[in-house]
Amino acid sequence: MVATSVAGALPLSALGPCFVGATLKTSRTQLVAQYGPDELVLCYDFGAVVFVNIEPARQKALLARRGEHMSEDEPGVRIDRAEGAPARGPAPPGRDASGTVEQDFVLEIRQGAPRHGEVKFDRVVVPALTQPVLDVTGLLLAQSTGIERYELALDRTLSALERHTQQMATRGRVMAKRGEIVRLIANTITTKNRIIGKLALLDKPDLAWESEPLDALHNQLRTMLELDDRFHAVEYKLRAVHETVVLLLDVVQTRRTFLLEATIVILIAVEIVLAFFR
Repeated sequence: MVATSVAGALPLSALGPCFVGATLKTSRTQLVAQYGPDELVLCYDFGAVVFVNIEPARQKALLARRGEHMSEDEPGVRIDRAEGAPARGPAPPGRDASGTVEQDFVLEIRQGAPRHGEVKFDRVVVPALTQPVLDVTGLLLAQSTGIERYELALDRTLSALERHTQQMATRGRVMAKRGEIVRLIANTITTKNRIIGKLALLDKPDLAWESEPLDALHNQLRTMLELDDRFHAVEYKLRAVHETVVLLLDVVQTRRTFLLEATIVILIAVEIVLAFFR
């Protein structure tokens, strides 16, 4: 299985033309394109695509088609990996030249495996390949790449904020414009809403509620991928970004207020001088 996070959101209803020759099954949050008994593509509305037994060349071809159907990504946010950023998970998520985040994971079919599956460091071992198993493993792997994408975006935002705070420390004032800071606040709120709403890291899928083996598989794989710890790390970064941009905005607002008051004082002084000469 190969999971790729390609955007902040995907319009599932518009992706059908990308999968010529496949049988499509669409729900509110997921699109399944099945080419054969064990060849599938799972697309999620939070911008991730999971390939099951699809050759790398076909993966690239399918991803190349999605551009005209993909919704606009997070405004003003790039996701370049910070130099030296640590990788996580059994198969570390990576980023290709186009900026997509990718992660590999092995789904092994083995007779005699536990009914609920067995999660190992780099693979999941199950007794049979069923759609519910694919749904649970595919969702968690897609969420893993999705949270990695937001981590990289927040790292870049924090780097940009650090430049502003350094300028404030050296020059004694904020060089950023008010509109730029307001956009940063909007991006932070959008990121938080997408993580909680679209990525749904805090929600357990319905399949896990309905089946004890799938619930056990979900819990074990979620722990292996460290989704809870990574969510808390992203939450901390979001809070740090929010506090910093609010502080910068307050400084900018104070400067604007000072300039306004100074302008009023100057106008009053000019009026007094003119009145004196008259």
